[in-house]
Amino acid sequence: MTTHEGRSVPHVDFIYGLGSRYSYLAATQIERIARQSGAVFRWRAIQSAMLFERRHRNPFGEVSEGQYDWDCRRRDAESWARYYGVPFRDPVGRLDYPPRLTALAARAAERQGALVAMSMALFGLIFVDDRTAFGREEVVGLARELGLDPRQFRADLDDPGLEDEHDREIDRLIGQGIFGVPTFVLEDGRRFWGNDRLLLLEAAHQGRIRSGAPCRRSLVPRQGVPFRPQPRLERSIQAALSCLVMRPTIMSALTWSPASSAVSKAARAERVRAA
Repeated sequence: MTTHEGRSVPHVDFIYGLGSRYSYLAATQIERIARQSGAVFRWRAIQSAMLFERRHRNPFGEVSEGQYDWDCRRRDAESWARYYGVPFRDPVGRLDYPPRLTALAARAAERQGALVAMSMALFGLIFVDDRTAFGREEVVGLARELGLDPRQFRADLDDPGLEDEHDREIDRLIGQGIFGVPTFVLEDGRRFWGNDRLLLLEAAHQGRIRSGAPCRRSLVPRQGVPFRPQPRLERSIQAALSCLVMRPTIMSALTWSPASSAVSKAARAERVRAA
């Protein structure tokens, strides 16, 4: 916990992916927010694709629609970049590079105290420079430009323990309920996911948001997965169920049936028949 202008300000975990356009955009604002609020940010670089894979929920599947449509995200990111006054070149369809290398490079640089500097340099390679490809040698060149020991940097990149550290970090994040990048986590457990939540993060630092809770699991059940809400929500959900006239397709999706429900199975079946 730090103190800024008489206020206690929590440390903030900044969980980001080097290939994430919104992580890059958020990263360009960290220094300003830290300076204005006194917050201390802990940068935690990951390969975000592995986070999605291990959660078995990849929003960037073969068919990306809505907010995950690539063209939509490109135009949105360009708008944010103009708003922030920072350069931005979308890498999709332009840049070929190994995503895992960037996450490991950031962690290798961390061993020499240069995690943030390397991360910003890698963001520059991906989202600022006008290039079509980069690989290991270009990343080692960045380390040299940052004043790191290139031999040590190469050795760390080849260290199997570095990969193990990264993969264990992914598992820890999944255990904490982290589902995407960028995510900002306060010491009290509050989470702010996405570049567009930086406004809320700043409001929290200013004391304008004094309560809150981490993102909770969606109340919309996945097909075939039992729906078990928190006990404190049970009464509200029962009341809602009692007022709904549900079609059979909806009823088949809701596999949760509380023993103490105020709405009996027979009553629900009668509503279905009447629908």
